[in-house]
Amino acid sequence: MFSPSKESLEKRIKELNAVKGDYRDDIDEALRAFKRHEIDRDQFERVKARNELHIERINEKIREAREKLQNVR
Repeated sequence: MFSPSKESLEKRIKELNAVKGDYRDDIDEALRAFKRHEIDRDQFERVKARNELHIERINEKIREAREKLQNVR
């Protein structure tokens, strides 16, 4: 089939990095709420674990896109 273009792969990586940043922001927000005693440690740990799992999945997608990008060049 057709391989993705260099531009589309670069765009995909950029989008995935933005999504990853959103998950990091969620972790930071939960940490601030924890420090303000708005949530307890268990709630913070659940938010952190869930978002770190999402980040790992996104990192894998980024790695795959970068490998494809190396093959396109």
